[in-house]
Amino acid sequence: MHTVEIHFFDGYSADTIKVPAMVLISGSFGLGFIIVWFFELLSRLKLKAQLHMRDRKIKLLEGELTQLKQSHELASRSKDSTSFLDA
Repeated sequence: MHTVEIHFFDGYSADTIKVPAMVLISGSFGLGFIIVWFFELLSRLKLKAQLHMRDRKIKLLEGELTQLKQSHELASRSKDSTSFLDA
């Protein structure tokens, strides 16, 4: 366990701390892990938002398709009934 001096600004002795090398390495690794996890979380939230928007659009289009099918069925029924009356 060697100690390492960390200088935050050159020339100022008040901005120097001494920490064990293992703590410095572990802290750097942990901080990097948290930063990467945060950006991955943002990416995942963005993808979930896109998925939610697409699901809403699919439901909207399915409703529109159902309405179009019903109007088409009504139009063909009324056409069949008018052709029966003409005959």
